[in-house]
Amino acid sequence: MKGTKPRSAFGIVTASIVFLVLVAFLPDTNSVFWPPKAALLLLLIPLGLPRLVWLARSSAPAGRAARAPARAALAFLTVAGLSTLFADNHTTAVFGLYLWGNGLLFVAALVSAWAIGASLNDGDRRLVTRTILAGLAVNVAIALLQMVTDLSAIDLTRFDGRSPGIQGNPVHLGALVAAGIVLALPWQGRRLLPWLGLIYAMAAAVEVSGSRSAIVAMVVAVGAAALAGGTGRNAADPSRRRLGLRRGLMVVLAIVMGLTAGAGLSKWGGGESVSQRVTATDGGGGVTPRVSMWWASRHAVADHPILGSGPGTYREATSRYRTIRVARAFGADLYFTDAHNLIVEYATTTGLVGLAALLAWLSWAWHRSTGPLRLFALGLFIAGLVEPQSPGTTPMLFLALGMALTPCVSGEPTDATLPPSDPAPERRTPRFVRATSAVLAVPAITAGAIFINGEYHFEKASHGLSRSDAEEAMNTLPAWSYPATVRAIVESIRGHAEGGATKQATAERWFREAVRRDPTDPALWLQLGDFLVERKEYDGAGGAYLTALKYNPVSTKAPIHLAELANGAGDTYSAVKWLEQALHVVPEQPNIQKALRDLKRKAEKEATQP
Repeated sequence: MKGTKPRSAFGIVTASIVFLVLVAFLPDTNSVFWPPKAALLLLLIPLGLPRLVWLARSSAPAGRAARAPARAALAFLTVAGLSTLFADNHTTAVFGLYLWGNGLLFVAALVSAWAIGASLNDGDRRLVTRTILAGLAVNVAIALLQMVTDLSAIDLTRFDGRSPGIQGNPVHLGALVAAGIVLALPWQGRRLLPWLGLIYAMAAAVEVSGSRSAIVAMVVAVGAAALAGGTGRNAADPSRRRLGLRRGLMVVLAIVMGLTAGAGLSKWGGGESVSQRVTATDGGGGVTPRVSMWWASRHAVADHPILGSGPGTYREATSRYRTIRVARAFGADLYFTDAHNLIVEYATTTGLVGLAALLAWLSWAWHRSTGPLRLFALGLFIAGLVEPQSPGTTPMLFLALGMALTPCVSGEPTDATLPPSDPAPERRTPRFVRATSAVLAVPAITAGAIFINGEYHFEKASHGLSRSDAEEAMNTLPAWSYPATVRAIVESIRGHAEGGATKQATAERWFREAVRRDPTDPALWLQLGDFLVERKEYDGAGGAYLTALKYNPVSTKAPIHLAELANGAGDTYSAVKWLEQALHVVPEQPNIQKALRDLKRKAEKEATQP
């Protein structure tokens, strides 16, 4: 392309990582989708952090547009680091929770992704943009196949009747594809029919994902693109305006037809589409209960207003503030480990100082960006206001925002998907920055390989009940509670099979180790209590259930178990009290209602006896 800089090795490496993040999955790991994506994100840090520091200090004309947002990004990372330092659980704050991984390393990957995007030349931006579209196309194809055929042989199954593509969660697929439609719009210079066909398939994939927030993200991104297309040269040229209008109408038609086709596929395949979820009366997944959860998070923000509770510790900070309304909407003993809102998440985990740095970064980056990639980032941000973060969506948001950065020295802003009239000025990366990236890449690659190896052994321990694999997972994975729990379960089941109290004592030690690693997780305390009941250690079990209730006051499992213990000890009054507490949280529990009636009759008989 005339005037376009050639692709660099840095751009090719970036494109390769981006494609793998979008399509990677490992069937032989405990979680098929998360481990490879999380491991790949580690590679962004050595590539991006040195460039972020360089951009923040750059005084060259070509780097001035990136300087202010780069400094804000560094400030956000610094606050997240300080928050990690003062966090109660350093493992969670650094690595995040297992299967989420949204700790300090995740924050470092986000700022690195933006810096990488901002450092790409024109040729590299084109390559990465096309790579994103290629990755989305693969996800679209898999999502449509998931709705009409069984892909369980390769662990690409549906999620609650909805297609997740290769993202593991349908909401992540919906967000990526809905926002990605703006990259496939048939701008002038593109052949019309192939891009309309891709848009049609992408709209169908959004529908089979069942993600309602994705529809909103798609409408906002495509609507913003339409508004942008009606300004500038197009507004002044009647022929361009008419051409744009015709193409716009054809895009809308392709989207409507795609959504209709997706709804038909979902019905034929027995799945659940966006249309079905929109018309459903069940409000458990709607926005209103989430607003209640976000509002309850204000107590956690008040606990740590300056630096927050630490990256990745949203559940730890907020579980004790869950309300009955939230419990009834999402489940009394199910709780979000992520706020499902970027603003609430980082206000809670990095404090108001961290939130201010994040908003400054986003504002500067948005103000100094342009083009379809900017709108792609907007779509992902809209989805991020109601859906959880993930290694497949959130880094793409910041990468795209960096790629959309407007050069400050050129006749016109560079559009990363169209031939620019003038090439963007190259931000030449100093040799020491490239050398630093090369040096840091070695431990990043090593850490990723160790992590994948640990996940492989974790999978074998979980399903094969192998002590050696459980021990290997414990030694190679971070100090999460999950590996200790699996080790405890292996010892418990093996102990039952082999006999002997020693094995059960070993299992108890590992259950307690899991609790020690994440002492604010109510589920771990419930698990420990159940194990102690099995061992007839009722006093210890009661203490475990009470601790679970401390960290989740609206639990129903904990008071029900406490009622069983009280009834077994002959304390009918306490048993009645605990069951009433469980029914106060969730009244629709027929078995518990019957048990409460029986206990009350028993209490009345006891009261009338001399």
